Amino acid sequence: MKLLRDYYTLVSTGVWIIVTLIGYFYWSWDIGQTILFLNISFFSLFFNHYLSLCELTYQNTVIAAVKGTLRHEDLAQPLVVIWQVFTFIFNVFLFTCALVISMIIMGAITGAFFYKALKVEDFDQFIEKWNGEWTHVILTAGAVLIFEFIGFRKEIQTLNVHKITDWNIFLPLIKNTKLKFNSYFWGSIVAIIIDGLVSDFNTFGHICLVWMFTCHFIWSYIDVKFKPVPLPPEAYREELE
Repeated sequence: MKLLRDYYTLVSTGVWIIVTLIGYFYWSWDIGQTILFLNISFFSLFFNHYLSLCELTYQNTVIAAVKGTLRHEDLAQPLVVIWQVFTFIFNVFLFTCALVISMIIMGAITGAFFYKALKVEDFDQFIEKWNGEWTHVILTAGAVLIFEFIGFRKEIQTLNVHKITDWNIFLPLIKNTKLKFNSYFWGSIVAIIIDGLVSDFNTFGHICLVWMFTCHFIWSYIDVKFKPVPLPPEAYREELE
């Protein structure tokens, strides 16, 4: 259990790879379904941060104002609550815009497969090509996402040894997440361009698929080399300064 707790992100990466291989070889997923499932595995990192940020912001704005722990000397408490509700909505909007970046990459790779390999050019054709097997891929990914988010929340709590209640709770994860984002974002752009330029009907998607597996191994290296660890109190003070 301690090994699982210390290397949670590495274990979760391994789970995505194992389920992907089972889907491809045992459940007969085609290359497009496999690419979609692998992209969701990368999307999960940003989705976990998104949900946690939304919850943390909600607790520190709306709930804090309602409980009276968040006050403003020039405003009555009902006005403080109203102001914090708008603050929360604005922050969620910003978080959503950031999340869309990873969704665009995932949609570009999957959409390109539909367009080039399956010759889908409009929404009606997309619906025709979408079958129950694609739905099964989404449901399988959703189930893994739920378990991964539960593990992510537990990891956050384990790293938060100083009981931080603001956004600094994510400081132990910043370097790990930043390296993962850069490798996924720039590598995916290059893979999409190369796949689109050199692949034909029979080979399209293979370069992206190879990149997805390669990126998983890159993320595994990052998890081992830059494993999130609890930070000393002075690290939080430096960030605040």
